Amino acid sequence: MIGSWLSRQTLRRIEVHTTEGRTLSGTLRTVARDGLVLSVARYLDDDIALGGDVFVPREQIAFIQA
Repeated sequence: MIGSWLSRQTLRRIEVHTTEGRTLSGTLRTVARDGLVLSVARYLDDDIALGGDVFVPREQIAFIQA
């Protein structure tokens, strides 16, 4: 868990392209063995903001742009 305000502001923003043909943009919070956790995420295709943290399973990740 990231505690300081400065650490939260300096996390990387990435785009995750899924095997389903959708693209999520968000701040990379956690890289886990089974996927990624994004915060302040949104679907770029439909410009839909997602609330809370979003888990993207590893098997659904086609590629990532940083």
